[in-house]
Amino acid sequence: MKIKLISFAFIFVGLTSVCFAQDYKDNIRQRFDEFYKLTAAGKTEESLEYIPDTFFNIIPKTQMAAALKQVMNNKDINYKILDYKITEIADSKNVDDNYYSTLKYVSNLTMKFNDIDTIKNDGNKKARLNLIKLSLANTFGSDNVKLDETTGMYSITAHKKSCAVSKNGRTGWQFVNFESRQRLIMEKILPKEIIESF
Repeated sequence: MKIKLISFAFIFVGLTSVCFAQDYKDNIRQRFDEFYKLTAAGKTEESLEYIPDTFFNIIPKTQMAAALKQVMNNKDINYKILDYKITEIADSKNVDDNYYSTLKYVSNLTMKFNDIDTIKNDGNKKARLNLIKLSLANTFGSDNVKLDETTGMYSITAHKKSCAVSKNGRTGWQFVNFESRQRLIMEKILPKEIIESF
């Protein structure tokens, strides 16, 4: 009888752990979906609520909002964030009274530089399109950038990394996208062991 009781206790603890792990990962998925959709819709102020306050100690929220609005409303570039897919959510870690979980996702977007249409010479136009394609390929990888030469539209598949941050490890997850060229900023926001896991 004792062995059955102990076995039941172990099974119960194991199932509870699995359910808890799924709950917080489901919350990360849901919160990231909200964040992504707000960003794609150009709802800057609302999307900034999904970024940890520590980020705004480095870049003030008003400055960040202005920069995002400038990118989304730039008349020289037709820029659309399309869909995304989370490919991995790591188990969370408790570090310095916060919980962190890294995630990887693939985002699809399109981009068109409107000044291309003003170039009359076909050779110059093609050269400019290819130069931009090379530049985008340096950022996203050559296999992830496609160019429709007739429309001048670039289709980009961006493989991204983000860190989810929560005070309680279950809900209220906020996100910091990890960009290697912004590592110095990331080091001021995220613990060293979390950065090293990227």
